[in-house]
Amino acid sequence: MNHYFTAILLAATTVLLTACDSDSNSDNSPAASAVELANSGLYTGTIQRDNGDVALIRGYLAASGEAVITIEADDSEQATHIVHGNVDENYLLSGEITDGTTSETVSIALTATSEQLNTSIDSSLFSGDLSSLLQAGTASASLDTVSGQFSRIDGDDRTTLSIDADGSFSLSGPCQDSGTIAVIDSAINLYSVTTEQSCGQLGLLATLDSIEVDNDVLRLVGPLGEVDYFRL
Repeated sequence: MNHYFTAILLAATTVLLTACDSDSNSDNSPAASAVELANSGLYTGTIQRDNGDVALIRGYLAASGEAVITIEADDSEQATHIVHGNVDENYLLSGEITDGTTSETVSIALTATSEQLNTSIDSSLFSGDLSSLLQAGTASASLDTVSGQFSRIDGDDRTTLSIDADGSFSLSGPCQDSGTIAVIDSAINLYSVTTEQSCGQLGLLATLDSIEVDNDVLRLVGPLGEVDYFRL
């Protein structure tokens, strides 16, 4: 599930990555949050569904309250459902859940400790009990670490994301955009992303992973799922 999303989500993401939205001038950043969560990080685990099936999850919880949970409810290695929103000081997540075609407002009470993130999701789109552990061994976050050039290929089109040392970035390719990436908590491999336009749909949060030697992957996470850019 770490590098994929559903065919429906992939189609939607591809369209947004390759076409600028001339009718929208708003960015896709979450609403400003005044909270400072004591427990946050990257989590991996499972959801025990009401019918007995088990789904895989990946949770992203920022200290400033932004949260995304990706759910893989089948064997496709693709995220079939996305939960995204903001968490308050009582760890109540207010946001939406989507399956790629339908969205529904949710209010989810999280139980977060220094090592675990647990909750129950009750929605007409998806329901079950979530249990996850803090991902061990994740690198710390810094602008020096994330700066550089990353790219992804959609069909015959290449999109390049260039990040400067101060966190400003530009997106070049079929769609042109710019914005900033910022460290949320230097101890956690998690960044916030804001854009000047909706073009590119770069997501709300980002992580930097290494899947091979000298081949970092910048994973952008948002309402459309997970989108990977590979370091050049």
